[in-house]
Amino acid sequence: MSLRCYQAIGFALFVLMAPHTAVGEANRDNLAVYMSNPQPVGSGRLTYVFWDVYDIVLYASNGTFKSGEPYALSLSYLRELSGEELAERSVEEIEEQGFTDKKRLAAWQRQMTAIFPDVDEGITLTGVRDQNGNAIFYSNGKRIGTIKDRRFTRWFFGIWLSKKSTLPELRNQLLGRAE
Repeated sequence: MSLRCYQAIGFALFVLMAPHTAVGEANRDNLAVYMSNPQPVGSGRLTYVFWDVYDIVLYASNGTFKSGEPYALSLSYLRELSGEELAERSVEEIEEQGFTDKKRLAAWQRQMTAIFPDVDEGITLTGVRDQNGNAIFYSNGKRIGTIKDRRFTRWFFGIWLSKKSTLPELRNQLLGRAE
């Protein structure tokens, strides 16, 4: 994969924090709306060759991940990417997991493009899977949009959490599993 592809994987989800630190106070308030006692489950850094792309942290109630319950992925970007690139790469990753409905993918891409901001070093995007299966997005702690589609939520967060993820080592780190 090219650097651009790996950079764009670090899509929109996201408050300035290192991969192994506790959730920041501003983000804790946002996450507490969706889950009790949000704590890190696992974290990692995506590096391509020698470029650090983003740090990522998975949060869940009491630090225990259950796919059918609320959780959040927070990506702190270390490189510049456009919101359009994030949406495009997200669609490519969803396709690589096996989703084939082109019409639905095009609709999701339009929705993501409308929500995802351009990012640069220091921007943190957080994506929350709420109790109803919606995906709610924040940029540096400010709510920027929602996609109310359970299928989107499952496939989008599957970029990092699915068994079909193209980033299996990062998936294991996020889920707190030994590599």
